[in-house]
Amino acid sequence: MEPGTYSAFPVTFYVPAGTGSVLNFSNTSANGVQVNCAGGGYYLTRPTILKTPIKQDQSFTAKTSESGVVGGANATITYFVTGYFQGPNAKGAATAAGVFRVDIVFADTPNRKCTSNDQPWTAARSG
Repeated sequence: MEPGTYSAFPVTFYVPAGTGSVLNFSNTSANGVQVNCAGGGYYLTRPTILKTPIKQDQSFTAKTSESGVVGGANATITYFVTGYFQGPNAKGAATAAGVFRVDIVFADTPNRKCTSNDQPWTAARSG
């Protein structure tokens, strides 16, 4: 894994030199991630993982949750990301790939669940 900024629609993140961490993994799509709800409806959100360590096998996994108000109701929003650093692409840039997911569970109706399902991503080092 090479330090620098990794990006490609719909994600971006940064790997500082010598830290062994992925910083600020986030979604860059204009409207965010669509999280579909069982029984109908959806919400848009922007998942962000501030920091996660890179393991010796060049992979990383993170899960973070936050409380918030979604559609006027109290909810827990959970962001998941997994990834691994790969070899260079055809242009010689270091690459990484993985999946992210967003889940929403409502406090007053915990059986009503919403998910983005696993969203694949691939990113290349740009600097």
